[in-house]
Amino acid sequence: MNSLFSGPLSVSDLLVHKALDPLDANAKEIVKRIQSLEVGDYTEADVREEIISPLLRVLGYEKQSNFSIDREKGLQLLGRKNFPDYSLTLWSENFWLIEAKKPGRVKNHFGAEDIRQVVGYAVHPAINAALAVMCDGRNITIFDREDSLLEPIITVKITELSQNINILRAILSPWQVWFFEKRRIIRQLDKVFDKEFNIGRLEEFKSLVGRRLDSKRSVVIENMRQMFAASDDADETIQRLRSSDPADLIEGAFFLQSSVPTATAIAETLVLHCQTNSFRVLHRIFPDYARDMNDSYCMHAVNFLIHLNRKSPNVEWLPGWLGGGNDVDSAIKKFIAACLTYFDTDPVRRNVLLCATGVRRLFKVMMVVDDRLWRTGEVMHLLGRYAEPEDSWMQIISSPERRNLQRLDELVEIYIARLVRECSDHQGRPRPRLLETHLRETWKVEANILEAVSFYPELCRERELGEVCPTEGNDVVYDSLGHGILCIVNHHADWKSYVLKQHGHDVETLAMIGSWQARKWLGLGMDGSCPRPTDRAMADRFFLGDEEMYHRLKAAYEFC
Repeated sequence: MNSLFSGPLSVSDLLVHKALDPLDANAKEIVKRIQSLEVGDYTEADVREEIISPLLRVLGYEKQSNFSIDREKGLQLLGRKNFPDYSLTLWSENFWLIEAKKPGRVKNHFGAEDIRQVVGYAVHPAINAALAVMCDGRNITIFDREDSLLEPIITVKITELSQNINILRAILSPWQVWFFEKRRIIRQLDKVFDKEFNIGRLEEFKSLVGRRLDSKRSVVIENMRQMFAASDDADETIQRLRSSDPADLIEGAFFLQSSVPTATAIAETLVLHCQTNSFRVLHRIFPDYARDMNDSYCMHAVNFLIHLNRKSPNVEWLPGWLGGGNDVDSAIKKFIAACLTYFDTDPVRRNVLLCATGVRRLFKVMMVVDDRLWRTGEVMHLLGRYAEPEDSWMQIISSPERRNLQRLDELVEIYIARLVRECSDHQGRPRPRLLETHLRETWKVEANILEAVSFYPELCRERELGEVCPTEGNDVVYDSLGHGILCIVNHHADWKSYVLKQHGHDVETLAMIGSWQARKWLGLGMDGSCPRPTDRAMADRFFLGDEEMYHRLKAAYEFC
């Protein structure tokens, strides 16, 4: 990836530039061919056909695309029609142009008449381009007419095109032009307000611009809907998942919340891999001894088992803690039962899950109260904004808050993997008491920080991360694991019927703890009366029976 700058990037640089992707092999060959041409006897038409047209494709322009080319677009100037060779468009709007010239026999630069012609086209209202470019087969010269017509921004010799192609791309490729136009607005603000002498005009203009931008929100949203209407990004993500190795899916995607199509693609991909080696997949997901996992991991695991059962009801191996043998149906029932009761008969796996949510709460607390940690999300957003494709779905949904949420996911995944490893013996068997000691210490640190920052809940609301299920409630007053399992099972009618019939009491308990899915299954409204479990029951479920710690965290987070 190439930078436009030789020095470090500033915040403003990141906001108004995009990084360059590497040129592909085909583009490099085109550039080499252009560079090798002998242009001595070229006509202006030859320059257009052999040099400018292929170069524009390398830059990223193509007829009938989002970044298109208008050739010889008619412009009315004082009653006469003129035809600039190429005007380049972004979403049908003209943004810059390039004129072809016959290679000069003597001069190696463009004259005043050449510049006057291209600038005359650039100032036309139908184009209004700051960038005006000329190419005579030997040189490509770029002028910024709003900056200077005495000197060009740059002149690149065609014979040196390979080593300078990224300089041209950094100025003329579609996204660079797009952001150049935004920088142009900022430059106009400087030009006008550097001479302003009435302080009131600043606020007036700020309000005017604010209203104008607000009025564009609906336009931008509609543009976004049209761009992503075909769900290209979602399709691309699913295709990428389907080609992934099982280890990558289990160790990465399993730890993240996913949409239904994404979760289905993950499960079906793993099922497909089971056809050649089910032990490899099953043993990684469900090893004999407790492994690192979180609530999302368990949701993906049960979803995978349900899909596997449809394709292969019998497998070569299942772990002893899921019944052993080869009956997938039986394993699903045992796993669902464990999840709905928060692994009450499997204290080691229960404590791993409690560590995952406890550490996530602690990391979020630290992020919210420490401004330096919080601002890391802003830096990550800016770097991603600069480096990632502008028209990707990730750019649409990116924000400093979302980046901080992603960091939480990453930090927790890394921490829990390390914790389980450090709390296990040389055979991989977790040491229950050591794991429990870490868990209790995590709660203690969490409670101490919260009690030292008396306004934490208010600060947390001001730092709003946009979580669907706020981290601070998980495994304090809310069972996200049980709720998540019900959400997965809800998409499989036969298993929903089974859970309602065999685990009705567990569903009722989850409804009491706040699961909207459980309430929906039981026909209860979210506002309807539903008794809460006793403090003892909550402490037993989430705090190893420590009622004092339950009360401390519940009070610190201001849960009634």
